[in-house]
Amino acid sequence: MVKAVENISKEDLPREKLIEIISTLIKSGDLKLKIEDIDKENRKQIDEIVSLGKDILNNNKSALKKLNLDQKHEGNEIVWQKYFEKYGNFLLFGSIDITEKVKKDIEDEIIKTEIKGEVTVDTSLIKENSNSRVDIITLNKYGFIDVVELKKSDAILFKYDRSHKTLYPSVELSKAMSQLTKYLMLLPNAYLKDIYNNAIDKETPYQKGAESASGLLIIGSTKSLLSTRDRIKIKSDKNLNDDELEKALKKYLRELNYSLTHIEVITYTDLLENLENFAKTLKIEKLNY
Repeated sequence: MVKAVENISKEDLPREKLIEIISTLIKSGDLKLKIEDIDKENRKQIDEIVSLGKDILNNNKSALKKLNLDQKHEGNEIVWQKYFEKYGNFLLFGSIDITEKVKKDIEDEIIKTEIKGEVTVDTSLIKENSNSRVDIITLNKYGFIDVVELKKSDAILFKYDRSHKTLYPSVELSKAMSQLTKYLMLLPNAYLKDIYNNAIDKETPYQKGAESASGLLIIGSTKSLLSTRDRIKIKSDKNLNDDELEKALKKYLRELNYSLTHIEVITYTDLLENLENFAKTLKIEKLNY
């Protein structure tokens, strides 16, 4: 089915319109599919993408080779950036194709903020030392912009306050959330500047998406939710076993997301598990028509 759409999309009818038509036909029952009609190669590719992601999480050197990266990049954020560059459409279930002009203007706006509005400063001189690179900007299925920030998969997300017996976000997590919030605040200004300069088409879907943008922070893993030292402390204080502690940490992450506005925090482990579960669904789903 997907291959057929790819071939037909070379004609006058846009590929996106074809996919929309086929989706409508499937939902209405006018186009009947069986499980064997689903493209097996797509399922296989998802499995391979998940496997590669797990290799990155486990610092498997073969992952660097598959991404054409040198050994010196092991453990760096650039590995995940390269991974998302290649497989973002699968991992985020949406397009990551957005104008580089908008992306650059967001970064420039952030740099101006960091140097306290001194716009006369040559921003190229501080660009290399600035923490203002936007990782991914994508347009989601609802027509709104998502700013995706990628951080280290071994980052510790929470700290344990033994005196109050409570968890709280680590410095690294707090900084990442603050950075992403800054991106969202500056996105409309950067986008409107491009409109005024006629750099982008005023009729593009990004116009409405910029004003209601949301952020996705991908950071850490299940193993790095809490440091080994803090795990020992909280297990002792609250008499928890390993399984109970993992449930408590996941619950705290969920509660943190409830408290955030326009931002969601997920781990690389959760991201890969979601994609893996999606692939399993494709393998076992039976369509009854």
